[in-house]
Amino acid sequence: MSGGYDVEQFVETPDPDLVCTICRGVLRCPVRVACNHVFCKSCILQWLKRQESCPCCRKPVTASMMFVMYKLSKSISRLRVKCGNEASGCAATFPLADQHCHRSGCPFEPSACPHEGCGAQLP
Repeated sequence: MSGGYDVEQFVETPDPDLVCTICRGVLRCPVRVACNHVFCKSCILQWLKRQESCPCCRKPVTASMMFVMYKLSKSISRLRVKCGNEASGCAATFPLADQHCHRSGCPFEPSACPHEGCGAQLP
């Protein structure tokens, strides 16, 4: 799992409170630490491998002091995003939660060349 979602993929600029201060992306699997700061789960776990303190306020933090914020995650999943194939001509927008479903049926999704060994991605 990577850090947060790319801010540029959202239809409207996300609220700054939804942006992870470590990766600068929109929170993916948001967790709250004991000092009440919120980060992407993968970001704060990586951070804690180097330092056992909050990156914002430097108070002590451990993995056992984290709480997954399910309601916030659900709210983020309802934010509207643009198709990743926008540059190829897809103008669709949809909730973040529907991204995988759209991509699997998007007519602008590149596909592998049918010729064996080619490896090229074609529209």
